[in-house]
Amino acid sequence: MYYDRAGFPIPADGPTPPVLVWAQRMEQRDSRAVALDELPDGSQLSTVWLGLDRAMMGPPLIFETMRVTGPRSHHRPRPLPFPNPFGEPDEKTERLRYTTEEEALAAHHEIRRRLVLRLGS
Repeated sequence: MYYDRAGFPIPADGPTPPVLVWAQRMEQRDSRAVALDELPDGSQLSTVWLGLDRAMMGPPLIFETMRVTGPRSHHRPRPLPFPNPFGEPDEKTERLRYTTEEEALAAHHEIRRRLVLRLGS
């Protein structure tokens, strides 16, 4: 259920329960960030390590990409749609999840490229 950034389960046989190891790592902001980009429209594209398996079945999905309103917004950040590089042409989503950091980073860069082309530089 709890995974490190390399995709290995946090062992349950250690002196500290896996949930506490995961929580300690989540408290360290830098340990969660994979990529963060401000886009031409002021929104932000963020990819983070969740460390918590969000898959219903199959390999663990422990990384996530979202696009949100930018930090200068006067409202709470809210999710915004972005191109789904794994979907049909012009398909959009508000969240994508991945098994590996490499997969997450590659998708983040492709999403950013598509958004910059669409929004302008």
